[in-house]
Amino acid sequence: MANNKQTRSKLPALITYIIGLVFLIAGLLLPISTASLVPDFDKMPVLQLGGALQTFGVPLSFGAALEPNYSYPVTLFGYSFDFGAVLLLAYALVVVVGITLLIPAICLKRKSSAARKLVVVAELIALTVLLPMSLIAFEYAAVASYNLSVLVPCGVLLLMLIIQSIMYMGGSGVMKTVLFVLTALSALFAVGNLLPLMPFAQSLQSVADMMNGSAPFNAVVGLYGVGEVPYTGMGLMYILLHLDALKPEGEIVMQVMGYAVLSLSLLVLLNLFLDTYGLGKRTNKFMLIANLVRYALEVALIIVLAITIAVAKGNYGLMLYLLLLIAVVQLVMQICRLAHYKHAVAADAVYAEDEDEDEDEEEDEDADVADSDDEYAFDDVPESKVAEATMAEPAEIKALTIVPETKPEPKPAMVYNGPMDDFIRKLTEEEKFEFSHIFLERSVESLKPLPDYIIGGDNAKFFVAVFIYLARVRDVVSDGLMNKLYKEVNMMK
Repeated sequence: MANNKQTRSKLPALITYIIGLVFLIAGLLLPISTASLVPDFDKMPVLQLGGALQTFGVPLSFGAALEPNYSYPVTLFGYSFDFGAVLLLAYALVVVVGITLLIPAICLKRKSSAARKLVVVAELIALTVLLPMSLIAFEYAAVASYNLSVLVPCGVLLLMLIIQSIMYMGGSGVMKTVLFVLTALSALFAVGNLLPLMPFAQSLQSVADMMNGSAPFNAVVGLYGVGEVPYTGMGLMYILLHLDALKPEGEIVMQVMGYAVLSLSLLVLLNLFLDTYGLGKRTNKFMLIANLVRYALEVALIIVLAITIAVAKGNYGLMLYLLLLIAVVQLVMQICRLAHYKHAVAADAVYAEDEDEDEDEEEDEDADVADSDDEYAFDDVPESKVAEATMAEPAEIKALTIVPETKPEPKPAMVYNGPMDDFIRKLTEEEKFEFSHIFLERSVESLKPLPDYIIGGDNAKFFVAVFIYLARVRDVVSDGLMNKLYKEVNMMK
């Protein structure tokens, strides 16, 4: 359910996107790593684009050769190519796309949702390229150093996307962030290279040494161990990508174990991408069900792997324990999210039925206004409805000078000492008291369905709702206040 108190301005998204774009451009221009923070401009990634094209047989002589930390040869289905070169070329294209999308994002109106969507699309396109580049950078870090020209832009873009998700989606954004962080840890445990992460790897080895016991509970640092050899998902992924010959040897149980590890590793990587995309998308029922299925499948694959390890008289690895813990936590979180979503939908349905009954009572007085009530739940009024309401000037609104007999007596004049904002300052003292009594204190029962008025906040939905519920509002609001409410809606055009 949307939060009607969230900011609708595009500015936070635009500012965070520009920050991410600056780091994205810098990653293409500054070749830095943990081995040397001083850029070697002769090895700028942008100059290696010619070398990347040369790996595909394009006859070019400009630029620099493709450096090893950007090269990643793979063989799939009998075809060999340099996947790292593909990613570097895609990185350059992503920068061009990111700069291009920035122009319309700046030009669109301040409260345009299209601007925020453009920003999210640009960030997700960039992360689609940077995530696999970062995984490769972690793999190469075992023999070289961390490629900061890739890891820093990826980290900054993820941080900007997380900030946007929390700002615009509230609690849902927080939940998505937690799920993403857990999935990122799962990817590290399933296929990541822990050797460069000292002293973290040493600490894990110490924990494994303390868990010595009889098979399969003689823990190793990895997913599992057979004999004295620990295994990780990276080993099988390496065989698949570099040798194109994934054929686990041994008895059937060993083959099942190998394919279970590979399937688990691929699923964790898929979850990493899906949870990244989820940071930029609003939650819906299909997404929640899909998340539930993939987390449940991850738990099932871990259980299958655990059974085959026990049958093969192997040992469970610390990474397997951590993967199972994370997968179970994610599964429980997803079950709770789906249950909450269904509860919220059911509550909205009851609310809509109550509104139908109220509007039936007022149908003779104002049928056109009543018919529009049930279509929009004001926890998330569509922006198209805002535009429609601000452009329309129904005859009833124009005739606001007619005072219904049911209007209350005006309140005696006194000094209003309540909270103020731009709209409230436009009111007379009597109108301030009237507005506070009716809309801030919400003392009129028939107007309870209106969204809350937020002092100093974005109240577009509130003003539109006033005129969608015109049949109720005009009976309890004075002409002066009603006319100023009408002017405020017109200013939103």
